[in-house]
Amino acid sequence: MISETEKVFKTWRLQEISFSSNQTSARTLQLMYSCEWVEETGATEGHEQYGYGGEDFLLFDLKNERWIAPVRQGHITKIKWDANVPKLKAKIHYLNHTCNEWLNKYVSNRRRLLQRTVPPQVTLLQKEPFSRVTCHATGFYPHAIMIFWRRDGVEVHDDVVHEETLPNGDGTYQKRTHLTVSPEDLQKNDYKCTVKHSGNDVVLSANGDSIPSNSRNTQGVSLIIIVLILAFSVIVLVFMRMRDCKEKASSHLFF
Repeated sequence: MISETEKVFKTWRLQEISFSSNQTSARTLQLMYSCEWVEETGATEGHEQYGYGGEDFLLFDLKNERWIAPVRQGHITKIKWDANVPKLKAKIHYLNHTCNEWLNKYVSNRRRLLQRTVPPQVTLLQKEPFSRVTCHATGFYPHAIMIFWRRDGVEVHDDVVHEETLPNGDGTYQKRTHLTVSPEDLQKNDYKCTVKHSGNDVVLSANGDSIPSNSRNTQGVSLIIIVLILAFSVIVLVFMRMRDCKEKASSHLFF
């Protein structure tokens, strides 16, 4: 039988001052209240109790609607709280109804959150032409996932390294699987990464032209720098030519 229980603990620090000895001693007052709900039967139960100085001080008997004082020091408070009928009825209503309503909402929201499915975003990456090829799946939930490589339709195991599934900061997960393969073999054979998650498959082909590479990005940046240098050189040459023409024209006018 499955039960869902919500428990809340609160602690206060009380200062007792002894005027005769002029010393201060600290005691702890603890409150614990809880409500239980059995999903199969719908039965509910509530509890509330106080502890003081490490010992039970007051316990609420929900069935008989009264307070119980396990120690002599709690009898005065028990009598006073039992006599406060409006407050007693409000506590009974809270433990029987309000607390369980909030518990049902919490369980329902939590179950909906845990049962959600977020598909992965899958990408391939190779730092250099001779580096291993990485199949990276991220942003998926739940965490159960399978990533494997195939060559010409046959699953590859020997040259494959699987990393652990790691959590992201937003509650989702990520996982990487690496394939070691030569550039010639990558071009000659049909390598594919397959990601299986929650009944759905994502398949990416790993031919050399489709894999983002840091070396290709570096080449692109280098090409942009070369173009900028050439453009700057042309501007400098034009400026120098214009300055020479102005100097020649000024010298002719002077003579």
